Amino acid sequence: MRKIHTESAMGDGMRNIVELVRQHNSDTALNHTAGASTSYSSLHPEPTNNPLYEDHVRSSIDECSLELDHEPTLSKRSLIEEKVPEVSRVRWGSRLMFILSAMGAAVGLGNIWRFPYLVYTHGGGVFLLPYVGALALFGLPLLLLEFSLGQQTQKAAMQALCAVHPRAGGVGFASALGAYFMSIYYSVLISWTWLFLFRSFEDPLPWKGSISDAEAFFYREMLGSCFPASSCTLGTSGKTSLQFGPTMANALNWFMTFVCVSRGAKSIGPASLVLMPMPFAMLGILFLRALALEGAGTGIGFYLTPDFSALADPHLWVNALSQIFFSLSLAVGAMIAREGG
Repeated sequence: MRKIHTESAMGDGMRNIVELVRQHNSDTALNHTAGASTSYSSLHPEPTNNPLYEDHVRSSIDECSLELDHEPTLSKRSLIEEKVPEVSRVRWGSRLMFILSAMGAAVGLGNIWRFPYLVYTHGGGVFLLPYVGALALFGLPLLLLEFSLGQQTQKAAMQALCAVHPRAGGVGFASALGAYFMSIYYSVLISWTWLFLFRSFEDPLPWKGSISDAEAFFYREMLGSCFPASSCTLGTSGKTSLQFGPTMANALNWFMTFVCVSRGAKSIGPASLVLMPMPFAMLGILFLRALALEGAGTGIGFYLTPDFSALADPHLWVNALSQIFFSLSLAVGAMIAREGG
């Protein structure tokens, strides 16, 4: 198609040059021929046989073709990008806010609960060998890739992947959908935490006693279910009902989440400065308290003593690799959005 347009443009340029040549010959003939008919000379100019003039015409045609060959073309995408103004994104107030926000997205139950459980289940400290290997080979490269994608496109996950390829937008949508479902069940867990926090000021504690007492409190107060199962009537075993306390705690949690994310980086950054150090401080206090308990050294030794025979278990390698995604919050669009903001 471009070739056809180029040839057409070259043809028009040649005709214009020929017309100029004829007009010049016509003017020359009028100036040097006395008594000649002006109408005949202007309508039927005689062509010139001057070789210099022919070279001038030929060079003009070559210049015209070169300009047409190097003429820039505007694609539909470039026209759209020129018409759509660039939307300025909110930036992080400081590097510390960005780091704490990224840590808040990465640190969760996958680190606090799942990781110690996997270490204990798969041979103690030997689990760290495949975990560190998977972290170096897969975790950090994927993390840097998400950071680079967000920084290059300055967009959220779905828009950033669409910029890479339109069909990759489905991957971004799937990651956003997965993050949405994760937020739902995390909100329920945090609502339970609120209730345990409020009830912990009671004396005596409602769940004080044996393990069965704690289970009974959870099933009855949190889930609204009968416990133990032997006390349930026919057809009510396993059924739960809507509880006022957890529902209000869940509503409070969603309200606080909205306040923290309503202004993007402007609200998430300051909230991270307050909310991120708190879990580390509480975990540090719990760790020091655990060290002061009787038999703490025996428990830590049993927990971290390596059992190298566990390396032959394929589940250890699968769990070590999957734990990387929990530890760094990969493939959910969180890191792309933070670097893009």
